[in-house]
Amino acid sequence: MNHTPAPWIYDQKRTRVVAEDRELLVADIRGWGNLQKRSDGAEIMDANGYLIAAAPELLAALQAMVTKYGEFYGDTPEVAAQYQSPLIKSVLSVIAKAQGVTTQ
Repeated sequence: MNHTPAPWIYDQKRTRVVAEDRELLVADIRGWGNLQKRSDGAEIMDANGYLIAAAPELLAALQAMVTKYGEFYGDTPEVAAQYQSPLIKSVLSVIAKAQGVTTQ
């Protein structure tokens, strides 16, 4: 599964995340429902927007970290899985979630 290439940009004025060319809408961050009624609703919408905009770079950084972890053990990340710490297991789970893979 491929996502829209980075960078993504949070357009605070329009409360949306767009691709670099600003023509492709990635996510609409408007806080429908109870979020609009909260006193901190705008702050939460902004925090969500910035987090979503960072998603492609966060995914790439985690994937690079797992690759380096595997290289440290002299093999691929799959082989290094036998040496996994709880942190690496968590990172692999997050990567799978971002890629639409369900794990249990």
